Amino acid sequence: MAKIPEDLTGFIEAPFSETIGLLKEATPKELEESFVRFFALINEKVLFLIREGSRHEVRHAALLLGSFLVNRVGRNLVRYSPHIFGKLEAYYNLLSLASTKNDAAAIPSIIKDDHSVRIQVLILAPENLYV
Repeated sequence: MAKIPEDLTGFIEAPFSETIGLLKEATPKELEESFVRFFALINEKVLFLIREGSRHEVRHAALLLGSFLVNRVGRNLVRYSPHIFGKLEAYYNLLSLASTKNDAAAIPSIIKDDHSVRIQVLILAPENLYV
């Protein structure tokens, strides 16, 4: 299993699939050790995709993340690091919902109208990464 690199700046511009690749190769312990910096990266990439990505890109990211959540490593996270699994699941839910909308202007209305999404966005805020 590969370790999550100390410096994740190279992944900021990388395709979302490479970020998911990090997840697939990481152990729950590695995710715990790199929790803040890794989720800062995921947060940045997801919010960028929602703001700037096409529906196809957002849907593709949701599918990649969803497939990770149901694979062996993702299922192990439920047992060993439920808070990490929960944050990833919240990102998946946000991406899935965003992939059904035609424009970025719809995202604020999703957040405003859907209480569960509003809670997920608050949980995913960078200042709440330790929650």
